[in-house]
Amino acid sequence: MKRNKVSAKKNLRIDALQDMARKAIHARQYDDAGQYLDEALEINPRDAQTLALRGMTLFWQNDLQQAIGYSMLAVQYAPQEFRYKQGFIALASPVKLGQANPHFEKALIACCDDPRVDCTTAWSLWGSMLMTQPGFKEIFKVSEVGDIRSFDKEVFNSDVDFSPLLSPLFLKGLRRIVVYGRLFEDFLTALRAALIADLDRAEKIFLPEAHAALSVALSFYCFNTEYIFDVTEEEKSAAEKLRRQVETDENVSADASRVALCACYSPLYALANAQDIARRHAHSAARDVVQTQISAWDRIKKAASEVAALTEISDDVSMRVRVQYEESPYPQVISFVREIINEDVPEASFAGQAAQVLVAGCGTGREAFELASIIPDAKVLAVDLSRTSLAYATLKAEEFGLGNVTFRQADILKLAALEQRFDFISCGGVLHHMKDPVAGWKVLKDLLKADGLMRIGLYSELGRAAVVKAREIIARGGYDSTPEGMRRFRRDCRGLLDPESYGTITACWDFYHMSRLRDYLFHAQEHRFGLPQIKHILQDLGLELTGFNISEEVRERYRKENPDDTACLDLDRWYAFEQKYPDTFGSMYQFFCRAAA
Repeated sequence: MKRNKVSAKKNLRIDALQDMARKAIHARQYDDAGQYLDEALEINPRDAQTLALRGMTLFWQNDLQQAIGYSMLAVQYAPQEFRYKQGFIALASPVKLGQANPHFEKALIACCDDPRVDCTTAWSLWGSMLMTQPGFKEIFKVSEVGDIRSFDKEVFNSDVDFSPLLSPLFLKGLRRIVVYGRLFEDFLTALRAALIADLDRAEKIFLPEAHAALSVALSFYCFNTEYIFDVTEEEKSAAEKLRRQVETDENVSADASRVALCACYSPLYALANAQDIARRHAHSAARDVVQTQISAWDRIKKAASEVAALTEISDDVSMRVRVQYEESPYPQVISFVREIINEDVPEASFAGQAAQVLVAGCGTGREAFELASIIPDAKVLAVDLSRTSLAYATLKAEEFGLGNVTFRQADILKLAALEQRFDFISCGGVLHHMKDPVAGWKVLKDLLKADGLMRIGLYSELGRAAVVKAREIIARGGYDSTPEGMRRFRRDCRGLLDPESYGTITACWDFYHMSRLRDYLFHAQEHRFGLPQIKHILQDLGLELTGFNISEEVRERYRKENPDDTACLDLDRWYAFEQKYPDTFGSMYQFFCRAAA
């Protein structure tokens, strides 16, 4: 009894120290917060919550190495806690390891094992970690011809030991992480080709268990990138043969390895016998594959049929754009952390209010989720052209427990009929895909309350210089927006683009996912803007700029060069700044505005 009282007192003291640390963090007094947390760790060095908080304070104090260490310990002592694993991913993702680190490996595997954790940003960490694995470099061989580096696919015709590919780090990472680099993609493309060639080889490269494990893991990677890998005619023929066998031969459709390999080339939900496959493999080695590629897709299709329409869609451009996103919902949203809220963003000023929020062009819902969390008392209406995207978003909102967001199908041009007015409107990356972006912007402006705030995203003409070159080549070369056309462009583009533009295009994450590539380079409609043009549009609409949504690093550089504009609101000066630094708005202009005073 006495021991329990002592423990209770210690826990109360730890709770009190954590509360003081949070208040200090809120006031940005990180040294004080660190002292409170260090005292708490003296009481209990294994308290995961204290360790996680200490890691964040060290991150804000620019001590990344120690921050990661504390974050890793939080995962170790509370592996069931999702937020500690997501925190580790956030801190450790930029790291590139030069030597093996079993603690990093264990923490990353734990993150990959938890489907709630978004491991997207950990691609560089995972890739560097693989290179430290014994034997992996013997498989991942790179050749150089001039300034061109390429993966040596002949390794799969050699006597190399392929057992390193069966490590938990590699197999689990394949399911959850996409590496944004062509060399790694070429490696996995060659691995897939070796797996399907192995079906007809007399002397197998992979033992049956290894073949199944690799096929299952690789099917997730291929599905996540929407089958963007290049494929030879010989391989395509073999894949089509396998697909027919899976659809018609009961012995083949019962083989988990072959079903998983089929899923590496095209989605299982498209099979004529998809439902039978799902039933037969409910407990096989391919169970996770059929759950992802058949069962989950069925839920999306059902949800799409139930999405309510707020307006009709009749504009010809809107209809073309709708078709694109029905075919290619964009992007996937793996997880969402409600606890991580940036209190410095302008949207947070509505916290505690029953604000009316509109997300115009919500896609698959990420921004709507963020706003529903940042402003928990708000009612968020999120609209989009694509029922498939809205269905995906609806299911994810339910999964994340966000009850204050509603998804509806609508065309922005038809929203003028709404009687509702909004405190905050967000329209990022949508207006520039409309026939008349200014007309769409005016509709949204008229839906804004007199004291409301609006966030707008528009493509920069200067920032998308490499994209413009790529789109010109796509048009001249007759590369259509089908999977085959986009794969063909990816295959040819190194020889068609200048080295700088090629580097810019392939450095973008969108280059490695089919739907994102279509949005990035093959969109049915695209307008681009310059800051002088945006300045005039703001004036014509009776709006005024309140700030750019841009990194603090860029903002500080701007202030240093423009000391008379500490508010960073002079669009003429920003225009001069962008001429000097053309990549400033490489993704797009993102800014806030409100009705002019």
